Amino acid sequence: QKLDHFNPADPNYFQQLYMIKSVFYKTGGPIFVMLGGEGPIDERFFAPKRDILFNAQKYGAMLYQLEHRYYGQTHPTPDASTANLRFLSSEQALEDAANFIQTMQAQNGFQSNKVIVFGGSYSGALANWFRLKYPHVADGAVGSSAPVWATVDFYQYLEVVRNSLDMISPGCSSIVQTAFSQLDTMVQSNMVQSINATFNLC
Repeated sequence: QKLDHFNPADPNYFQQLYMIKSVFYKTGGPIFVMLGGEGPIDERFFAPKRDILFNAQKYGAMLYQLEHRYYGQTHPTPDASTANLRFLSSEQALEDAANFIQTMQAQNGFQSNKVIVFGGSYSGALANWFRLKYPHVADGAVGSSAPVWATVDFYQYLEVVRNSLDMISPGCSSIVQTAFSQLDTMVQSNMVQSINATFNLC
């Protein structure tokens, strides 16, 4: 994948992990693509008793699961520094998915097959946004438990962020929590110049 889909001058690419299950596929069947979210992709996605597997068997679908950039084994940059995290966005993830699907179609002769994207929670929102942004690529979307309304104080998501930080580096979330606490103290003490200098704010 391109590191930055929105900068044609950026020459950097990265490897994105994906999984395939073709056992149910019948010629001309649909292509089901499970979009990854805020965690690693998992073989349990292909476990029995899942709706997507039931439908894949019913409709003769080819199954793909695509890992989200910066999660699991998909590391677009050497580290998760602030400078590098600018490439972690839903917009970039949607472009990743579009490129992936169109590449799979071209490589396997699936251009005339129907494409349905799937997701749950954050990736459910991605699936719905994907269908809106790429109606020429996806014929449908299934967004299970997908957030529809923007939430200002979405504290539940911070639990996911904490778990993700600790997966990258054990104990990282405690350090981040301490840093925010120190920053809050500086704000309460009106140490604006020190904050500006520390974070190079404008």
